Parts: sequence; structure tokens; C-alpha cells
Amino acid sequence: MHLYEERFYISYKQTIHHIVGAYGSNAYTHRQILPDITFSLEQLPKNSDGLRVLIAHEIGHAIHNQWTDLEGIDWEQIRWESLLLGMYREGVATHFSRRIVPNVAEELYYTYGSLGGKEWILFAQENQIDIKRAFLKDFNELSEKQLYREWYSINGGERFGYPRLAYFLGDLFFQHERKIKGDKTAILAWRHPNYLSEIHAWMQLLE
Repeated sequence: MHLYEERFYISYKQTIHHIVGAYGSNAYTHRQILPDITFSLEQLPKNSDGLRVLIAHEIGHAIHNQWTDLEGIDWEQIRWESLLLGMYREGVATHFSRRIVPNVAEELYYTYGSLGGKEWILFAQENQIDIKRAFLKDFNELSEKQLYREWYSINGGERFGYPRLAYFLGDLFFQHERKIKGDKTAILAWRHPNYLSEIHAWMQLLE
């Protein structure tokens, strides 16, 4: 956490919970403006690099909220339930984890070492358009619960055989935003009421 304080001048002061026996997600940030974080101990990565990246990723979500709050936002207009917005937020947290834990294997920023090895990242990189097209189709056709399980859950991934591919799409989108807007503007862009339409427009660019 001290690395976040050094690099972003923001301290994380919420509660971190550790639970055992739930066998759910490996970690998650609570649905709060200034969120707590929970780690499920039996689901955590067994390798140190993956564990460090996962911790940095979850704290990154909390720092994203806190930074946005400090810059000013109407939280009531945020569409928390939107999994398009969720995809963007995973991209931001992945960016933060790269800054805090640099120079580890690229796949660890998505899989944390427990969801697949190099084959995961190679598949994602080689099939970007097919993945994007499939996500958009599911976004239009599936329920929120079904979409979440297939694209965000560690228990999903039936379509391509790899779970959490939305994290890869989120990173692609956020890197696209960074190049156009710069880091800070891209990180804070979700404050704008029409931002979901910008994410959706990018999803439709199948080139």
C-alpha cells in the first residue's frame, strides 16, 4: 500500500477482510464509494508474483474510487450494475497493478497465476476481435448474471475455455483511452454521464 501512497499520493484506509471456506472469488472490492476489500484465502494464487499483482489490483479499484471522489463526481449517476463500466474499471485496476508490480509475466496481470498460464494471454492476444465480438453479442443477449459468470467469474469461460476474458478487454480499452486522453483523464473519465456510450462505441470497433 505504501507504493500507492508514494506514486499516487493517496492512502488506503478502509478495512481489508480475510475469509476462509466461501470458495467464491479470489478477491473482491465491496460495492462502496470508499470500499473495503475481501480476500478469500483458499482461492489466492500460490505464487508470490501473482499474489502481489492480485493485491495491487484490488487496492487499485479502491484507489480509483477514492481518487475519483477527490476530483468530484455525482456518484448517484454511476451505473454500478453495468458490466461495460465494470470492464473499464477492471482495465483501470490492471493498469494500476502494472505500475505497482512491474516486470512480471504478462499473463499474471489477468490470471494471477491461477487461471491459466501463457496459453491464456497468447489466446487473448491472437483472438482479440473474436473475443470482443463474442462479448458484445453476449452483452446484448444474456442476463447480467449470465454475462458476469461467463466473462468475469473465475468459474466462467465456457465459450472459449478461458475465464475472465473481460479483464483483457478492459485493459485493451483503457490502454486505448490512455493514448488518446492521457493517464489522469482516462482514469477519471467515468465521471462523465455519457461515458458508457463511449465504451460501447469502442466495443463496436471490430477491426
